[in-house]
Amino acid sequence: MRERRTLLGERLDFIDIVGRFLARLKAAAEAETGQRFDAVLSGRPVRFHPDPARDARAEVDLREAYARAGFTCVNFMYEPEAAARGSAAKLSPGDLGLVVDIGGGTSDFTLFRKGERGLEIVHSHGIRLGGTDFDRALSLDHAMPLLGRGGQVRHAFGDDTHAAPATIFNDLATWAKIPFLYAPEHIRLARDLTQHAVEPVAMGRLLQVLEERLGHDVAFAVEAGKITANEGGGGLVDLAVIERDLAVRLAPTDLAITLGALVADIGTAAVQTIEDAGVAPGAVTHAVMVGGSSLMGVVEQTIAARLPQAQMHRDAALTAIVDGLAVAAA
Repeated sequence: MRERRTLLGERLDFIDIVGRFLARLKAAAEAETGQRFDAVLSGRPVRFHPDPARDARAEVDLREAYARAGFTCVNFMYEPEAAARGSAAKLSPGDLGLVVDIGGGTSDFTLFRKGERGLEIVHSHGIRLGGTDFDRALSLDHAMPLLGRGGQVRHAFGDDTHAAPATIFNDLATWAKIPFLYAPEHIRLARDLTQHAVEPVAMGRLLQVLEERLGHDVAFAVEAGKITANEGGGGLVDLAVIERDLAVRLAPTDLAITLGALVADIGTAAVQTIEDAGVAPGAVTHAVMVGGSSLMGVVEQTIAARLPQAQMHRDAALTAIVDGLAVAAA
Protein backbone atom coordinates (compact mmCIF):
# COMPACT_ATOMS: atom_id res chain seq x y z
CA MET A 1 0.00 0.00 0.00
CA ARG A 2 2.85 2.38 0.79
CA GLU A 3 5.03 1.54 -2.20
CA ARG A 4 5.31 4.61 -4.42
CA ARG A 5 4.98 4.30 -8.18
CA THR A 6 4.72 6.67 -11.11
CA LEU A 7 1.12 7.16 -12.19
CA LEU A 8 0.07 9.85 -14.67
CA GLY A 9 3.37 11.64 -14.15
CA GLU A 10 3.29 11.61 -10.33
CA ARG A 11 4.91 9.45 -7.67
CA LEU A 12 2.00 8.03 -5.67
CA ASP A 13 1.43 5.23 -3.22
CA PHE A 14 -1.78 3.22 -3.20
CA ILE A 15 -3.13 5.14 -0.21
CA ASP A 16 -2.87 8.29 -2.35
CA ILE A 17 -4.83 6.59 -5.12
CA VAL A 18 -7.61 5.41 -2.80
CA GLY A 19 -7.58 8.76 -0.99
CA ARG A 20 -8.09 10.67 -4.25
CA PHE A 21 -11.06 8.48 -5.11
CA LEU A 22 -12.53 9.16 -1.67
CA ALA A 23 -11.84 12.89 -2.05
CA ARG A 24 -13.79 12.91 -5.33
CA LEU A 25 -16.65 11.09 -3.60
CA LYS A 26 -16.57 13.58 -0.71
CA ALA A 27 -16.56 16.59 -3.05
CA ALA A 28 -19.44 15.20 -5.11
CA ALA A 29 -21.52 14.53 -1.99
CA GLU A 30 -20.87 18.06 -0.71
CA ALA A 31 -21.77 19.60 -4.07
CA GLU A 32 -24.97 17.54 -4.26
CA THR A 33 -26.19 18.32 -0.73
CA GLY A 34 -24.71 21.72 0.05
CA GLN A 35 -23.32 20.25 3.28
CA ARG A 36 -19.78 19.65 4.51
CA PHE A 37 -18.80 16.11 5.43
CA ASP A 38 -15.89 15.79 7.86
CA ALA A 39 -16.93 12.49 9.46
CA VAL A 40 -17.32 9.13 7.75
CA LEU A 41 -18.63 5.71 8.66
CA SER A 42 -16.81 3.16 6.53
CA GLY A 43 -17.57 -0.48 6.02
CA ARG A 44 -14.77 -2.99 6.42
CA PRO A 45 -14.50 -6.80 6.32
CA VAL A 46 -14.61 -8.65 9.61
CA ARG A 47 -11.09 -9.77 8.76
CA PHE A 48 -8.94 -8.19 6.11
CA HIS A 49 -6.41 -10.93 6.86
CA PRO A 50 -6.20 -13.89 9.28
CA ASP A 51 -2.91 -12.52 10.67
CA PRO A 52 -3.98 -10.02 13.39
CA ALA A 53 -1.01 -7.73 12.71
CA ARG A 54 -1.76 -7.53 8.98
CA ASP A 55 -5.45 -7.10 9.70
CA ALA A 56 -4.70 -4.13 11.99
CA ARG A 57 -2.31 -2.67 9.41
CA ALA A 58 -5.01 -2.78 6.74
CA GLU A 59 -7.38 -0.72 8.86
CA VAL A 60 -4.61 1.79 9.60
CA ASP A 61 -3.98 2.13 5.86
CA LEU A 62 -7.67 2.57 5.07
CA ARG A 63 -8.06 5.12 7.86
CA GLU A 64 -5.15 7.09 6.43
CA ALA A 65 -6.74 7.06 2.97
CA TYR A 66 -9.82 8.73 4.45
CA ALA A 67 -7.61 11.24 6.27
CA ARG A 68 -5.79 12.15 3.05
CA ALA A 69 -9.22 12.66 1.46
CA GLY A 70 -10.00 15.33 4.07
CA PHE A 71 -12.07 13.43 6.64
CA THR A 72 -11.20 14.32 10.25
CA CYS A 73 -13.34 11.66 11.98
CA VAL A 74 -13.28 8.07 10.70
CA ASN A 75 -15.27 5.19 12.18
CA PHE A 76 -15.62 1.63 10.94
CA MET A 77 -18.40 -0.96 10.95
CA TYR A 78 -18.17 -4.57 9.88
CA GLU A 79 -19.86 -4.82 6.49
CA PRO A 80 -22.11 -7.82 7.35
CA GLU A 81 -23.27 -6.00 10.49
CA ALA A 82 -24.19 -3.02 8.32
CA ALA A 83 -26.02 -5.40 5.97
CA ALA A 84 -27.95 -6.78 8.95
CA ARG A 85 -29.14 -3.27 9.74
CA GLY A 86 -30.02 -2.66 6.13
CA SER A 87 -32.00 -5.90 5.97
CA ALA A 88 -33.78 -5.74 9.33
CA ALA A 89 -37.14 -5.00 7.74
CA LYS A 90 -37.18 -8.48 6.22
CA LEU A 91 -37.39 -10.06 9.68
CA SER A 92 -40.14 -10.16 12.29
CA PRO A 93 -39.54 -9.90 16.05
CA GLY A 94 -38.00 -13.11 17.30
CA ASP A 95 -36.44 -14.05 13.94
CA LEU A 96 -32.77 -15.01 13.73
CA GLY A 97 -30.88 -13.99 10.61
CA LEU A 98 -27.48 -14.73 9.13
CA VAL A 99 -25.84 -12.30 6.70
CA VAL A 100 -23.64 -14.13 4.17
CA ASP A 101 -21.47 -11.45 2.56
CA ILE A 102 -19.24 -12.78 -0.23
CA GLY A 103 -17.11 -10.00 -1.67
CA GLY A 104 -14.11 -9.93 -3.95
CA GLY A 105 -11.50 -10.97 -1.40
CA THR A 106 -13.32 -11.92 1.80
CA SER A 107 -16.38 -13.76 3.05
CA ASP A 108 -18.04 -12.27 6.11
CA PHE A 109 -20.90 -13.43 8.29
CA THR A 110 -23.08 -11.82 10.96
CA LEU A 111 -25.67 -13.60 13.09
CA PHE A 112 -28.35 -11.17 14.25
CA ARG A 113 -31.70 -11.24 16.04
CA LYS A 114 -34.71 -9.04 15.44
CA GLY A 115 -36.19 -7.86 18.75
CA GLU A 116 -39.22 -5.82 19.71
CA ARG A 117 -37.02 -2.79 20.30
CA GLY A 118 -34.44 -3.18 17.60
CA LEU A 119 -31.63 -5.33 16.26
CA GLU A 120 -29.15 -7.41 18.26
CA ILE A 121 -25.82 -8.33 16.68
CA VAL A 122 -25.09 -11.78 18.09
CA HIS A 123 -21.77 -12.71 16.48
CA SER A 124 -19.61 -11.94 13.42
CA HIS A 125 -16.90 -13.94 11.68
CA GLY A 126 -14.88 -13.70 8.47
CA ILE A 127 -12.42 -15.55 6.25
CA ARG A 128 -10.06 -14.41 3.50
CA LEU A 129 -11.82 -16.04 0.54
CA GLY A 130 -13.96 -14.38 -2.07
CA GLY A 131 -14.92 -13.89 -5.68
CA THR A 132 -11.39 -13.39 -6.96
CA ASP A 133 -10.56 -16.84 -5.57
CA PHE A 134 -13.45 -18.20 -7.64
CA ASP A 135 -12.04 -16.46 -10.73
CA ARG A 136 -8.56 -17.79 -10.03
CA ALA A 137 -9.76 -21.39 -9.75
CA LEU A 138 -11.82 -21.13 -12.94
CA SER A 139 -8.95 -19.51 -14.81
CA LEU A 140 -6.51 -22.26 -13.80
CA ASP A 141 -8.89 -25.06 -14.74
CA HIS A 142 -10.37 -23.64 -17.93
CA ALA A 143 -8.38 -20.73 -19.39
CA MET A 144 -4.76 -21.43 -18.52
CA PRO A 145 -4.63 -24.80 -20.35
CA LEU A 146 -5.15 -22.81 -23.57
CA LEU A 147 -1.99 -20.87 -22.65
CA GLY A 148 0.12 -23.96 -22.00
CA ARG A 149 -0.65 -24.87 -18.40
CA GLY A 150 -0.02 -28.57 -17.94
CA GLY A 151 1.94 -28.75 -21.17
CA GLN A 152 5.27 -30.51 -21.58
CA VAL A 153 8.58 -28.77 -22.23
CA ARG A 154 11.61 -30.47 -23.77
CA HIS A 155 14.91 -30.37 -21.96
CA ALA A 156 17.58 -28.24 -23.57
CA PHE A 157 19.68 -31.40 -23.98
CA GLY A 158 18.17 -34.80 -24.75
CA ASP A 159 14.65 -35.94 -25.49
CA ASP A 160 13.26 -35.88 -21.97
CA THR A 161 10.39 -33.55 -21.10
CA HIS A 162 9.03 -31.95 -17.95
CA ALA A 163 5.84 -30.13 -17.06
CA ALA A 164 5.80 -26.37 -17.60
CA PRO A 165 6.37 -24.56 -14.28
CA ALA A 166 3.09 -23.95 -12.51
CA THR A 167 4.05 -20.67 -10.84
CA ILE A 168 3.75 -18.47 -13.91
CA PHE A 169 0.20 -19.74 -14.58
CA ASN A 170 -0.78 -19.48 -10.91
CA ASP A 171 0.33 -15.84 -10.88
CA LEU A 172 -1.37 -15.06 -14.21
CA ALA A 173 -4.65 -16.36 -12.73
CA THR A 174 -4.25 -14.17 -9.61
CA TRP A 175 -5.50 -10.58 -10.05
CA ALA A 176 -2.99 -8.94 -7.72
CA LYS A 177 0.04 -10.70 -9.21
CA ILE A 178 -0.63 -10.12 -12.90
CA PRO A 179 1.31 -6.82 -13.26
CA PHE A 180 4.49 -8.37 -11.87
CA LEU A 181 4.57 -10.90 -14.72
CA TYR A 182 5.36 -8.17 -17.24
CA ALA A 183 8.92 -7.91 -15.90
CA PRO A 184 11.65 -8.86 -18.43
CA GLU A 185 12.67 -12.05 -16.61
CA HIS A 186 9.15 -13.49 -16.86
CA ILE A 187 8.93 -12.66 -20.56
CA ARG A 188 12.29 -14.34 -21.09
CA LEU A 189 10.99 -17.43 -19.28
CA ALA A 190 7.84 -17.52 -21.45
CA ARG A 191 9.96 -17.14 -24.57
CA ASP A 192 12.17 -20.04 -23.48
CA LEU A 193 9.15 -22.21 -22.66
CA THR A 194 7.66 -21.50 -26.08
CA GLN A 195 10.91 -22.42 -27.80
CA HIS A 196 11.09 -25.81 -26.09
CA ALA A 197 7.38 -26.61 -25.72
CA VAL A 198 5.99 -29.85 -27.12
CA GLU A 199 2.91 -27.76 -28.06
CA PRO A 200 4.42 -24.36 -28.93
CA VAL A 201 1.14 -22.80 -30.11
CA ALA A 202 -0.42 -22.88 -26.64
CA MET A 203 2.75 -21.71 -24.94
CA GLY A 204 3.11 -18.98 -27.54
CA ARG A 205 -0.19 -17.56 -26.32
CA LEU A 206 1.33 -17.22 -22.84
CA LEU A 207 4.21 -15.26 -24.33
CA GLN A 208 1.79 -13.05 -26.24
CA VAL A 209 -0.26 -12.32 -23.11
CA LEU A 210 2.84 -11.18 -21.25
CA GLU A 211 4.35 -9.20 -24.11
CA GLU A 212 1.07 -7.42 -24.89
CA ARG A 213 0.06 -7.09 -21.21
CA LEU A 214 -3.23 -8.89 -21.66
CA GLY A 215 -3.33 -10.53 -18.24
CA HIS A 216 -6.26 -8.55 -16.91
CA ASP A 217 -8.13 -8.98 -20.21
CA VAL A 218 -7.94 -12.73 -19.59
CA ALA A 219 -9.12 -12.24 -16.01
CA PHE A 220 -12.09 -10.12 -17.14
CA ALA A 221 -13.01 -12.78 -19.70
CA VAL A 222 -12.99 -15.49 -17.04
CA GLU A 223 -15.15 -13.38 -14.75
CA ALA A 224 -17.63 -12.69 -17.56
CA GLY A 225 -17.80 -16.39 -18.38
CA LYS A 226 -18.43 -17.20 -14.72
CA ILE A 227 -21.33 -14.74 -14.56
CA THR A 228 -23.04 -16.01 -17.70
CA ALA A 229 -22.57 -19.66 -16.67
CA ASN A 230 -24.13 -18.84 -13.31
CA GLU A 231 -27.16 -17.32 -15.00
CA GLY A 232 -28.03 -20.68 -16.51
CA GLY A 233 -27.16 -22.57 -19.63
CA GLY A 234 -23.56 -22.07 -20.64
CA GLY A 235 -20.99 -19.35 -20.23
CA LEU A 236 -18.19 -18.47 -22.61
CA VAL A 237 -14.68 -17.41 -21.67
CA ASP A 238 -13.98 -15.35 -24.79
CA LEU A 239 -10.24 -15.01 -25.40
CA ALA A 240 -10.46 -13.42 -28.84
CA VAL A 241 -8.18 -10.66 -27.52
CA ILE A 242 -5.42 -13.27 -27.82
CA GLU A 243 -6.53 -15.17 -30.91
CA ARG A 244 -9.60 -15.04 -33.11
CA ASP A 245 -12.26 -17.59 -32.08
CA LEU A 246 -10.23 -18.70 -29.04
CA ALA A 247 -12.74 -19.49 -26.30
CA VAL A 248 -13.74 -22.11 -23.77
CA ARG A 249 -17.26 -22.93 -22.64
CA LEU A 250 -18.29 -23.04 -18.98
CA ALA A 251 -21.31 -25.08 -17.92
CA PRO A 252 -22.99 -24.78 -14.51
CA THR A 253 -21.55 -28.19 -13.72
CA ASP A 254 -18.07 -26.78 -14.35
CA LEU A 255 -18.75 -24.13 -11.71
CA ALA A 256 -19.85 -26.77 -9.23
CA ILE A 257 -16.79 -28.94 -9.84
CA THR A 258 -14.15 -26.21 -9.90
CA LEU A 259 -15.58 -24.15 -7.05
CA GLY A 260 -16.77 -27.01 -4.87
CA ALA A 261 -13.97 -26.94 -2.29
CA LEU A 262 -13.98 -23.13 -2.01
CA VAL A 263 -17.75 -22.98 -1.56
CA ALA A 264 -17.56 -25.75 1.04
CA ASP A 265 -15.13 -23.58 3.03
CA ILE A 266 -17.66 -20.74 2.90
CA GLY A 267 -20.40 -23.06 4.14
CA THR A 268 -18.18 -24.24 6.98
CA ALA A 269 -17.40 -20.65 7.98
CA ALA A 270 -21.11 -19.78 7.96
CA VAL A 271 -21.91 -22.67 10.30
CA GLN A 272 -18.94 -21.77 12.51
CA THR A 273 -20.34 -18.25 12.92
CA ILE A 274 -23.59 -19.69 14.20
CA GLU A 275 -22.11 -22.39 16.41
CA ASP A 276 -19.57 -19.99 17.95
CA ALA A 277 -22.60 -18.06 19.24
CA GLY A 278 -23.97 -21.22 20.85
CA VAL A 279 -26.81 -21.51 18.35
CA ALA A 280 -27.86 -24.49 16.22
CA PRO A 281 -27.91 -23.87 12.43
CA GLY A 282 -31.51 -25.05 12.34
CA ALA A 283 -32.52 -22.08 14.50
CA VAL A 284 -31.65 -19.56 11.76
CA THR A 285 -34.85 -18.35 10.12
CA HIS A 286 -33.42 -16.04 7.44
CA ALA A 287 -30.26 -16.04 5.33
CA VAL A 288 -29.45 -12.66 3.79
CA MET A 289 -27.16 -13.05 0.77
CA VAL A 290 -24.95 -9.99 0.24
CA GLY A 291 -22.17 -9.18 -2.25
CA GLY A 292 -21.89 -10.04 -5.92
CA SER A 293 -20.39 -13.47 -5.36
CA SER A 294 -23.22 -14.45 -3.00
CA LEU A 295 -25.39 -14.59 -6.13
CA MET A 296 -23.49 -17.64 -7.38
CA GLY A 297 -25.90 -20.55 -7.47
CA VAL A 298 -23.37 -22.92 -5.90
CA VAL A 299 -23.00 -20.54 -2.94
CA GLU A 300 -26.75 -20.21 -2.36
CA GLN A 301 -27.25 -23.96 -2.64
CA THR A 302 -24.52 -24.59 -0.06
CA ILE A 303 -25.93 -22.07 2.41
CA ALA A 304 -29.47 -23.39 1.94
CA ALA A 305 -28.24 -26.93 2.67
CA ARG A 306 -26.46 -25.79 5.85
CA LEU A 307 -29.45 -23.73 7.08
CA PRO A 308 -32.44 -25.99 6.38
CA GLN A 309 -35.03 -23.74 8.09
CA ALA A 310 -33.89 -20.41 6.66
CA GLN A 311 -35.67 -18.31 4.07
CA MET A 312 -33.21 -17.06 1.45
CA HIS A 313 -33.06 -13.32 0.64
CA ARG A 314 -30.95 -12.00 -2.25
CA ASP A 315 -32.93 -9.00 -3.54
CA ALA A 316 -30.61 -6.40 -1.94
CA ALA A 317 -27.32 -8.23 -2.49
CA LEU A 318 -25.60 -5.14 -3.94
CA THR A 319 -27.15 -2.45 -1.69
CA ALA A 320 -27.70 -3.93 1.80
CA ILE A 321 -24.29 -2.86 3.13
CA VAL A 322 -24.51 0.76 2.03
CA ASP A 323 -28.16 0.91 3.16
CA GLY A 324 -27.11 -0.29 6.62
CA LEU A 325 -24.19 2.13 6.79
CA ALA A 326 -26.54 4.99 5.95
CA VAL A 327 -28.95 3.93 8.71
CA ALA A 328 -26.12 3.55 11.22
CA ALA A 329 -24.44 6.81 10.21
CA ALA A 330 -27.63 8.72 10.99
